[in-house]
Amino acid sequence: MTKDNVIKALRMLEEKYHKKEGYNTIQILKQLKIESNRNNAKLLRGCLRSMISKNVYPEFLTAGEYDIVYCPKGKGSGCYRLSEYDVNYISLKEILLSNEYQNLCSPYSIPLGKDKNGKLVIINLENIQNLLICGMSGTGKTSAIFTILISLILQNKSENFKIICIDSMGVEYFPFLNTQYSLFNAEESSYQKTFQVIDSIIQETNNRLKLKTKFPKVVCVIDDFANIQSDFELKKSNKFNDFINNIPLMNSVGIYVIMSTTIPTKNFITDKLKDIFSNRLAFAVLNSIDSNMIINQAGAENLHTSNPGDCLLKTKENIKHLRCSYIRSQDMISILKHYNTSNFS
Repeated sequence: MTKDNVIKALRMLEEKYHKKEGYNTIQILKQLKIESNRNNAKLLRGCLRSMISKNVYPEFLTAGEYDIVYCPKGKGSGCYRLSEYDVNYISLKEILLSNEYQNLCSPYSIPLGKDKNGKLVIINLENIQNLLICGMSGTGKTSAIFTILISLILQNKSENFKIICIDSMGVEYFPFLNTQYSLFNAEESSYQKTFQVIDSIIQETNNRLKLKTKFPKVVCVIDDFANIQSDFELKKSNKFNDFINNIPLMNSVGIYVIMSTTIPTKNFITDKLKDIFSNRLAFAVLNSIDSNMIINQAGAENLHTSNPGDCLLKTKENIKHLRCSYIRSQDMISILKHYNTSNFS
């Protein structure tokens, strides 16, 4: 997917915004005379997010007022609409500046969002350890992960906290890769690179178990793990399964895992995985079967795709309905530039 093609796609989206319409990435591919298959559509969506975050096409985001916000229900998978920010979205910045949050004492407290009564929903990294996030495309999964990572970065020095990002598309987490918080990452969407990073995580775990000294906390993000798992299965490799089996050991030495997927099926969300990821975040799904697969009960199928961040948090204690807090891409880039180890824009 060339830069010129992505810019053309951005202009098509901008035109559709002025007409207040949704637009399917498959349609964009056809107009660009690129093969309109699912993989190309997913790659285009990733490139669009990446270029918007990099401000490659700044006039498209005049004064930061618009962004790709959500996937309009009923317009098909991979369909994005440009929209003004919802006046009711939960701003991460406002939460971080609130007295309620400032009074928290743990540097690993994460302001996930607010419940229907406006009460702050806080999770603690050391308590939850691992988090599984599921939902349809465009419902807020990646935004929730951005919220978690940014809030932890703002509260911890880089010598005390590190990030590992494995992105099946290789475009979502680029702003984190060149920061002093980055440990090692699969910035390329290739099986070989992902294999190397997963192997490095297992080695890091074994080293920590042997040395038994104080190490920085680590959050390992695996975006769209179902695709990654499928790649390993096609290669007839057990490395990803080894990684999953090692998660309890990883937790014991301060390495925690956040995984997301759009495919909540038994092939990927097994009983063993549920045992490891007892804390789960469900965004809008297609039906009650998918909801049951994620949070063990119906409900996520009734979440509103028109309200990005609308989700259900399942913990060992209960299930909470909340809106996840949101950080604009421009704000995230601005924050991360302060922690850069190289010049990127």
